[in-house]
Amino acid sequence: MLEKDILRKSDLISGLSIVALGLFIVSQAIRMPMKDSWGGVQNVWFVSPALFPLFVGAMLVFLGAALFVIGLRNIGREGVEEMLRAWRQGSLANYFREPATCRFFAVVYALLLLVFVMVPRVDFFAGAVLFLLLLFAQFYCSSESGFVRLFRFSLGGGLLLVLFLVSGADQLISATVDHPGDWLTIGLTVVLAGYLFRSTRQREDLRRRYWLTLFMALLVPFTVGIIFKYFLLVPMPHEGLVVQFLDTLRYAVK
Repeated sequence: MLEKDILRKSDLISGLSIVALGLFIVSQAIRMPMKDSWGGVQNVWFVSPALFPLFVGAMLVFLGAALFVIGLRNIGREGVEEMLRAWRQGSLANYFREPATCRFFAVVYALLLLVFVMVPRVDFFAGAVLFLLLLFAQFYCSSESGFVRLFRFSLGGGLLLVLFLVSGADQLISATVDHPGDWLTIGLTVVLAGYLFRSTRQREDLRRRYWLTLFMALLVPFTVGIIFKYFLLVPMPHEGLVVQFLDTLRYAVK
């Protein structure tokens, strides 16, 4: 465990980083339309797809600022000066190796992967399940020693997804395979679930957490997504393989 004064000093950097991330998300979200017509029906502002990223960004700004203020009040001016002197002496690299710091960047990584890679390019349900499974796994069903391995594993999978989607490879493959980005996302989710299953098999407490993590990662997106898609008639940010399957089920039932 880090000592309290070190934690409070870390809160300064973490708070500023969270605020910067929140402001960036808000700046991108305000570019989305708050009102639009869909199928001849005018949507009102409170069903705009911009609301969720605006809410997330605003909450990140608020919580990051609160974290910064708490850290500043605890260490005071002398603590800030001491921290700056230590950085000048080369201890900044050690800060980024701390477990608490790594977990912070794990959250940032998962959010960036969701907002800027998966939301615009991958089926909402597939992307949300992968995001939640990754986020829950890192903080709920991984041991302290296994967290670093899990983070490296998730970085490799995320890099593969980014290269596949951003490079345009999915557009080339889509000529022969429908929704290749969705298939890759689902495949990465299955691989991640298998990796977690294997890594938690030696500990009964982590195994119970694993099943709860998997259940919640599936339940939340499908509950929220189905309500918005089929009851509030709000289109998903990106509709692909899973939405197509759900549409088939819905019209088959009707």
